[in-house]
Amino acid sequence: VQRWYYNEAVGTCLPFWYGGCDGNSNRFNSEKECLQICGVTSASWPNSPIDACFMKQDVGPCSDYVFSWHYDIQQNECIHFWFGGCGGNKNRFNTQEECEALFFSNYTFVKCMHFLIFKNVEKLLTTCFTSVI
Repeated sequence: VQRWYYNEAVGTCLPFWYGGCDGNSNRFNSEKECLQICGVTSASWPNSPIDACFMKQDVGPCSDYVFSWHYDIQQNECIHFWFGGCGGNKNRFNTQEECEALFFSNYTFVKCMHFLIFKNVEKLLTTCFTSVI
């Protein structure tokens, strides 16, 4: 019978044929069920400004340093750093206010995402990051 499992390498749920015996908890009846439990990552919201919150501070490869700000998901706050002037990622802001305007105007949404991601870490680790058998 067809079931679904979360594939950590590609960051999404994929179908497989389940024979009905043994296996592990990385097995779902539908793609929707799999994604509801395991698919809560920045990849779930492509091109969303919210995915910047999952990106770590990136100073870039250049050395024309500029005082900048980034959102730190662990501390749930905007923190200053020295940006090299090129490269980097979307988690970079010119001012603290600009950073906070994005993340804290959507504060409820960000807190909701934190809840979804961390609501059951043990279940995510044992379910979503277990190879399908």
